[in-house]
Amino acid sequence: RLTCDDGATLKIGGQQLLDTERSPGFTDELGVDLQAGDYAVEIPFYEDKGNFKLKLEWKRPGDENFSVVPSNAFKSEVGQTFVVNPG
Repeated sequence: RLTCDDGATLKIGGQQLLDTERSPGFTDELGVDLQAGDYAVEIPFYEDKGNFKLKLEWKRPGDENFSVVPSNAFKSEVGQTFVVNPG
């Protein structure tokens, strides 16, 4: 599930899966079964004005509810610096 107050897309392995701009309430969700392994994850988004909200959630096998994907589920190439908080 991807939620963004203006617009965002979710790409996994180069394939676009979600687009919040075209969904009611700027939330889009889709069930996808992934095999164990590493996948490139991209979330291009834009902020129009006002508040900012971007949330990526998953529902793992056996879970009843969605939860925020934890940061330890991601890794990056050595030497890259990413902005993860405003400011």
